[in-house]
Amino acid sequence: NASAVESVTPELCAYKNTEVQVIVKDLRGLPVEANISYECLGNRCNIGQTSDVGVFEGNFPQCANGYVVAKAPGFKDVRYLFSTTLNGSVSVIMEKLYNKNVQLKVDGVNYNGDALIYFTSYDYSQTLTYPQQRNVHLAEGQYEVQVHIYKNSSINIGATVAEQCIDVSRSGPLGLFGLQEEKCFDIEIPSQVISNALSGGGEQDYYVLESDLIKANTLEINAESLPAPDTIERLQDNYILFEENDLEIVFR
Repeated sequence: NASAVESVTPELCAYKNTEVQVIVKDLRGLPVEANISYECLGNRCNIGQTSDVGVFEGNFPQCANGYVVAKAPGFKDVRYLFSTTLNGSVSVIMEKLYNKNVQLKVDGVNYNGDALIYFTSYDYSQTLTYPQQRNVHLAEGQYEVQVHIYKNSSINIGATVAEQCIDVSRSGPLGLFGLQEEKCFDIEIPSQVISNALSGGGEQDYYVLESDLIKANTLEINAESLPAPDTIERLQDNYILFEENDLEIVFR
């Protein structure tokens, strides 16, 4: 059984008495129509929408060290530190996201098998389940790119028994507490079969230029294969080799 709970507007949002002008543009200085909200002490207040010239003028709740948040389709979300204890103006720069096709290669040959591709920056990330997902949305910036390539395997990990020991309290003479003794018990780990094993990939730090995103249609990533693992020891070796493998990244 469940009951609906009415959405409650945070008390902070009811007192908007500081006039603020928000100017939103992209990296080329063009105006962006964005939704504006304000975050303070865990509360988020919806403020309004910028006009077609990228400007919003209205009242904000008073807060020291809150965040102006701008969201717009096709752009990265922006959180800008801004105090609203006094009237003022803030300029927000939004980075455009470009939709690019991803072509994965292994040892220079087009690859259409299973892989996970990660694009991670300090404020944005995307994960592709390749080949089902072949498009990524990126903005200009520094990314750590990782490719994990998996192939079918039948590595068997046998059942094991591990001993676990903990300290437990016990009563002493005359009913005194605080004494401890060690008690141990066995943890049984059943056997299992690894059906997908790491068989290729690598990682690379790469700075994506907006000029490449504008001109190119495809982001091509070339990874190296790893020896097909048939034992748990060789699978562990592959994870070590993975960290040493670089990726070749080219916009075409």
